[in-house]
Amino acid sequence: MIIKFDQSPEEYFRLSRLALERKEPDRAMIYGEKALRGKGTTEYKLSLAEIFLMMGRYSDAADLALDALCYGRGMRGEIYDILARSAGEMGLFYESLHYIAQKAHYEEDDDALDAMDEVMQEIMSKEPEEENLFLVGKQKKTDDSLMMMQASLAYNHGEYQEAFRCASEVEQSSPHHASAQALTLRALIKMKEDEQAIRAAEEIVAEDPQNAYAVYLLVDKFKKKEYLPLLREVKGSKEELYFAIAAAERLEEHKVAKAIAERLLAENPYDKEGYFIAAAVALNGGDRTESEDLLKRLFALYTSYPAPLILKGWRRLKNCRVPYQGKMPGEVLQTLRRHVRKGNKSAEDFVCSMLTDESYRASLLLLLEEGDRMVAGEVLDRLGEASNKQVDGFFAKLLIRSGVDLLIKRAVLAELLFRKHKGRLPITQFLTPCGVSCAKPLHYELYPEELREAYINVYSFVTCMTDGAGEERVRDLAEKALVLGLGDKERAETIGGAFICRLLSEDLVPAGAGMRSTEDSCRFIMTYVFGVSRFSFVKAKRLAA
Repeated sequence: MIIKFDQSPEEYFRLSRLALERKEPDRAMIYGEKALRGKGTTEYKLSLAEIFLMMGRYSDAADLALDALCYGRGMRGEIYDILARSAGEMGLFYESLHYIAQKAHYEEDDDALDAMDEVMQEIMSKEPEEENLFLVGKQKKTDDSLMMMQASLAYNHGEYQEAFRCASEVEQSSPHHASAQALTLRALIKMKEDEQAIRAAEEIVAEDPQNAYAVYLLVDKFKKKEYLPLLREVKGSKEELYFAIAAAERLEEHKVAKAIAERLLAENPYDKEGYFIAAAVALNGGDRTESEDLLKRLFALYTSYPAPLILKGWRRLKNCRVPYQGKMPGEVLQTLRRHVRKGNKSAEDFVCSMLTDESYRASLLLLLEEGDRMVAGEVLDRLGEASNKQVDGFFAKLLIRSGVDLLIKRAVLAELLFRKHKGRLPITQFLTPCGVSCAKPLHYELYPEELREAYINVYSFVTCMTDGAGEERVRDLAEKALVLGLGDKERAETIGGAFICRLLSEDLVPAGAGMRSTEDSCRFIMTYVFGVSRFSFVKAKRLAA
């Protein structure tokens, strides 16, 4: 499919209508979305809603029509018409009647209003079954829809027994109802009824071997390897195919995962998250070229990226068995920068965003991992103006992230060292002994407890702040300390201070701007990094010598 880019909203709208006349709804949808991004008029919204109706995306059509109703002007009759048709297709017939009546009232169609009055009187004159007023046409479908809504609501509120009851009723009245089967299995798992869940999943698979969620549960959660061959042929919604891909990936069945991912994109060619998943699958299978091709297709199809989608997709790629090494595309970086700068207008906004907005923190972290020094500079300016221990803790954790640029780490550390909290912010409480297990010096098992603690703390810190030379030096210093027997004579704080003094004198640890002497730098690091309240610099300096 050839798609034109860099057109005006009016031209995109014209191309969308043309594609619709040619009965090409997929192409019409792409052009319609591009037109709407450029110019959010009521006419463009309703045009795209009509396309969604043609494609069977009734919920999306209703959302667009409601948006036009709330924020647009005019075209009320067309809006009510789309809302009525969408509600009718989704089985919400009472709601559909309501919008039909609204349209008739708006257009002052007396004949239609009289007809609606007759329909409503007929409805109200009947005895409602179990106080259910949704009695107009397709009764069974409506009842199932309402019961599934009730089951979903109960599940979301933690009432798993009620969710199981409602979903089971839908299953009994409509066998092979995929959503009801999946919700039944989820409720059983939440109720810790694993044996019953296994039996239910096996029954579902016996009747429908292509049920994606049931096969996923049997293979992935319950480790039933005999069902593994069924994974390749599963069918279902895109969410259910996501589950199947996850199961195949965890079992390292990369060929199976790739086959499902290919089918996922074939059935959902405009699913943005699907492209990230397929790219991750290709990367896990060792095909970096295909992974990059899939990302290029995604970035060619869409020129606007919601920040949550980017975060989710990029994390998926970074967590692959062989992590994605490519740089993030410039358009994506700009989207994340805009998202971060929105919450970065003042020190108060910055602290509020850091504490309450998970997507802001994740966007910032992703940009720092990409080495975006422009954003790092702006954020560190805000960090200097703000004062909040939780925010400082977030930045302290950056020091142990291997992907973050070394210069950014040093800048963050320099800022954290000068925090003016009443108490201390021992950064090592956020540091884990990263790399210590695989970088133990010789005779590590012979180290006394005090020497071992000092080594782990200093090594963890230095691992974050240097490119390798400091780590080697800490191992040498630890060996020398063992030979001198310092672990039996001195406390961990004193030994650690001696290590820091030596590293500072050899320029292997950043001293911090404005420090007048090695003593000042050493005291700041021991206080704000290691949280040491009482520390004898004289003794540490003597040991370091």
